[in-house]
Amino acid sequence: IVNCMLGDLHSELASALAGFTSLTEFVLSHRHGKTPWEEMCDKKAARIISALAGHSGLRKLALSGNQIGTLGCAALATTGLLQNPESRLTDLDLTDNPINDSGRPDADLGAQFLASALLGNTSLTRLSLGCTDITAEGWTAMIAAFKSSTCRLEHLDLSMNSFDDSTFTSLSNVLAKKCTL
Repeated sequence: IVNCMLGDLHSELASALAGFTSLTEFVLSHRHGKTPWEEMCDKKAARIISALAGHSGLRKLALSGNQIGTLGCAALATTGLLQNPESRLTDLDLTDNPINDSGRPDADLGAQFLASALLGNTSLTRLSLGCTDITAEGWTAMIAAFKSSTCRLEHLDLSMNSFDDSTFTSLSNVLAKKCTL
């Protein structure tokens, strides 16, 4: 589903997704321009992510441009899509989502939820986090996940993000030691 205006249909989509469990790929992305906040918000995205939890054969999940923040990352962390040892998810695209909205008091929680889920994940090989507004504290959590011995990433997209000098150095050091990236 690319560039589709769901409006209030997200509930129906979530119900439909929960009604069967055979998806191997799910794409709900808005690549051409920003999705209006009223169209897809973190809470709606979290509901759709939760509905995908039963799809044990899901290999690709592309959710770019869906306003995924703390709630959506918490859903990714708690539904088993990333933490289940039997997860087959190899490709996760969260490009152009405000994973850490620095204007909110819980600004770092989105990246922390995502990082905690990645710590135990052994299936993910491709992660796209371009243009995600992750803060320095959020990157610290993500870097710890990238350092993990369970991290199997082969492709990591961090384009259009800002890094302070310390974060950039830490990230560079970790990536230099990861022979799979």
